[in-house]
Amino acid sequence: MKVLGIVRISTVKQELEAQRAELVDFIKSDGYTDDDIKLIEGEGASAIKLDDYYLSNMEKVKEYIEMGGIECVYAWAIDRIGRDEEFLMGFKKFLVTHKVNLKIKNPNLFLYDRNGEINGGMELAFSLFSTMAKQEMEQKKARFTRSKKRNSEQGRWNGGEYIKFGYYVDDNGFFQIDEKEADLVRKVFEMYATGEHTTTTIAREMKELGHEQLASPVFISRILCCRGYLGEPIGDKLKNRYPRIISDERFNECEAVRNSNNKNANKQYKHSFFGHRIVKCKYCGGYMVANKYMYVCTQKNCSSHERIYTDFIDGLLFQIAANEHLLFLARNSDLETERLKNDISINLKKKNELEAAGEAVQGKIERAKLLFKKGLSTEEELDADIAKIRIEDDARKNKIIAIEEKVRQLESQIEMLSNNSDYEELLKMWDGVLNEQQESEKAKLVKTHISNCLVSRDGNFRIIEVELANGNTMKFRYQPHRKFGKRLFRIDGEKEIQFLEYYVKRAD
Repeated sequence: MKVLGIVRISTVKQELEAQRAELVDFIKSDGYTDDDIKLIEGEGASAIKLDDYYLSNMEKVKEYIEMGGIECVYAWAIDRIGRDEEFLMGFKKFLVTHKVNLKIKNPNLFLYDRNGEINGGMELAFSLFSTMAKQEMEQKKARFTRSKKRNSEQGRWNGGEYIKFGYYVDDNGFFQIDEKEADLVRKVFEMYATGEHTTTTIAREMKELGHEQLASPVFISRILCCRGYLGEPIGDKLKNRYPRIISDERFNECEAVRNSNNKNANKQYKHSFFGHRIVKCKYCGGYMVANKYMYVCTQKNCSSHERIYTDFIDGLLFQIAANEHLLFLARNSDLETERLKNDISINLKKKNELEAAGEAVQGKIERAKLLFKKGLSTEEELDADIAKIRIEDDARKNKIIAIEEKVRQLESQIEMLSNNSDYEELLKMWDGVLNEQQESEKAKLVKTHISNCLVSRDGNFRIIEVELANGNTMKFRYQPHRKFGKRLFRIDGEKEIQFLEYYVKRAD
């Protein structure tokens, strides 16, 4: 082995065999035989990107030269060696150091001339070629970018990109609707628009139906947030335009539910937090979200973002509910039942009025569409009007659900009264309440006797206002002091009476 031949193609479409044959003939024209030749081949190696495959092949060339015995390196063209000026000059320096010649077939170039002197034109050719190659690649990149942008605008796939769920690419490269997947996308939007599902419950139901790809709440959330299903261009650099699957009305319905934090969804927790849908931030009126440590206001439009310890507020709510429960059980059952039934009647009347108001929602939407058809509003104004109507309707539905919860609370109290007997039985029930270990049962008791709990602050103190189911209110001032410890006071008019704190401890 006396010479090395570099044979490289960057794509499988190029003819490797033809390039190899031409190079071998070129080498043999200098008097070498097959036994003298070692070919270093690279199919798919890129001298533009200097990828690992290309660099590995060039390292092999250097290794053979360092082993000794190599007189010359042959290449079919300069770009078989490289397109980067720094790399080309470095390779030339390596060959000069090891006194190895370099011969190029296209164009005809050589590193050493016949008298053994370095050919001055080689360095100029390397520099000129690398500059031209750089300009050529910049022009290619610009053409590729323009082509990809045009394809995206026309709804064509650019290749290598992620294809959104609900679509496929036809033989001409255009995005088309996959009706089977699109039906699932529509189902996801329909379920979420009802306000009765979270991304978790939707994912769980999809998994039960055998749709494993939709079994992730994160994936469901991405579907619900993607405006590509409206036929709008989406993406960071290239704006891909997919065919429309979802109507503006349906998307806006889901957006309205999402903006309202989906308060009506049937969310499930590891623990039963007693203040769930009871504890509110006084500043924005939004329900505070609970975890093992804190109730936190997560409303986007809230400037306060109140928070309070879960073990404390749940303990206080249970303590109040337990006291109310004893007084409740001790009252005259007949009179109390009549009062509760009257309250139920009043709330059902309010519910009927709200449900009747819901019949006008579709009429409002149709009128908004009519204005658009007559040219009296733009499409953006139409979308905004419909979204506003949906948000208002969602608030109406929230009120209905709140009333239904109130009615269930009152009916639960009536059921408790119907089970009462004598004083001794009351004491047994009271003892059972205090020693109840199940969090779910404690939470049920709290929801039976407490309607709302507002949290605000006054300096270092937290102000807690509790509204009972019977209409009465209680107000507390709480301070977790570093020096004096946690202190709780009940505010009774002008007086402050120290109140014994009760904490709920939860295991992991």
